[in-house]
Order: sequence, then structure tokens, then C-alpha cells
Amino acid sequence: MMAAWNVARVVPPIGEAGELNSNMMALVLIFAAAMIVFWVIFRSRFRRKSAGAAMRLGGQSADDARPPRQLDRWSVEMHETARDLSAQLDTKMVALQALIQSAEAKEARLRELIEQAEAARR
Repeated sequence: MMAAWNVARVVPPIGEAGELNSNMMALVLIFAAAMIVFWVIFRSRFRRKSAGAAMRLGGQSADDARPPRQLDRWSVEMHETARDLSAQLDTKMVALQALIQSAEAKEARLRELIEQAEAARR
């Protein structure tokens, strides 16, 4: 004869605010992390296997699998554009830092002059 299930043992206790207790949350997070790891591993293995099978079935050589020259050229141009934009941003950042330092120095000088004027007025 099968023992009756005890609902209190199967269902996790619920806290005052209606949240699961910390042990159950930890188990759920561990399970979710394990599922993500397995999904990433099996997805990458499946992609490698399917790519290898396509190469064998299609009879394509490594040269045929390469992207067209236009795509390579476009990729190089995009990298050069990104490098140019990065250099422009760096130049503008240096100029901005110099302006900020100049403004801070002028602010400090202005505060000194205001303090001197107030002291002379007394």
C-alpha cells in the first residue's frame, strides 16, 4: 500500500510576504543556471556538428565557406571607421578635460576675488 503524500513535505513553506523561502530560491537559481549552461554547451555542439555535416554533404571547400570579398572589404572599412571615430572621441575628450580644468581655475580665481572684495568692504 502506498503511503499518502504529505502536502507539507512536497510544497515549500511560504513566507509572510508570500515569497518562497531562501533554500527554495537557491535551488531554483541553481537549476536555472545549470539549464543555461547545458543549453549553451549543447547549442554550440549542435552548431559544430551541423556545420561539419553541411560541409561534407555540400562538398564545399574552405574557400567556398569564406565570406565574399565585398563583405571582407566592408568589414575592414567598418573597423577603420570605428578606429577613426574612437580617435575623434579621444581628441574631444582631451579638449573637454582642458576646458574643464581652465573653467575650474577661473572659478577658483573668481571666488578669491569675491572673498577679497567682501573683506575689503568690511
